[in-house]
Amino acid sequence: MPPKIHLVRHAQGYHNLGIEHMNIHDPLLTDYGKKQCHELRRNFPNLSGIELLVASPMRRAIYTALEAFLPDYEKPDGRKLIALPELQELSDMPCDVGSSLADLKAEMEAQGAPVDLSGLDENWTEKTGRLGITIERIFERAQYVRQWLMARPEKEIVVVSHGGFLHFLTEDWEEGCKGEGTIHKPVNQNSAQKLDLVGSFQSNQYVTGTGWVNTEFRTYEFGSMANGHAQKCHEGTNDISLKETVESRRRRDKPDPSPTREQQKELCEQVLDGWAKQGYPIPSENDR
Repeated sequence: MPPKIHLVRHAQGYHNLGIEHMNIHDPLLTDYGKKQCHELRRNFPNLSGIELLVASPMRRAIYTALEAFLPDYEKPDGRKLIALPELQELSDMPCDVGSSLADLKAEMEAQGAPVDLSGLDENWTEKTGRLGITIERIFERAQYVRQWLMARPEKEIVVVSHGGFLHFLTEDWEEGCKGEGTIHKPVNQNSAQKLDLVGSFQSNQYVTGTGWVNTEFRTYEFGSMANGHAQKCHEGTNDISLKETVESRRRRDKPDPSPTREQQKELCEQVLDGWAKQGYPIPSENDR
């Protein structure tokens, strides 16, 4: 049986309350985000079957993974959540820049959280080199993550990442720049820092730069499986494709089959153009 990759967007963080909060460095989950994690745990199929749990090292992704999956994932064998720096979000805005390795280690140790940070180095937050913010580097690290997942022996893998990067990872650009979305904010409170003291929420509209809502999960297999091996999606490259399962597409009311690769390329161009018009352009190496 081919491995299944369950991709999850993190729960609501403080930066998701509006663009005025995007200057918060490596934001935590809101109280509503924690509720989303508990709902995700209730709705996620086959929790006991998860063999590998991986997340972006950004705190909102780590805590989404811990809140939603750790109670069913943690076993006596001591396995941990793996923090993979290539899963971090796209931009270098404060909200998309992670905490230092030293700070993360101290925080996880203080909470007794079983998180493997061995894949991080002191420079993982600098958004340079292989973790750079240009379109070329982002495509490359998405390819790296697919190859990394392909090399794993586990058959049920959960990956928690971010709304922007998940489009690159899946190469699925449907509704990637769909305009308005819904945000849940505390009633009669303007400060994000007061959110966790408030139990009542209201819904407001905002502009979203992703087709993934908070804590949405989709299930994928490696594309073109033949004799138990994934075929290259581009001849002459080491790239590996992911294909969303029919069940996953039905879960979100999408028709099968998925758009073709040529259609996805067109959608990708439209989404990147839409992000730029919203004020979030992704630079090219040629622009720098």
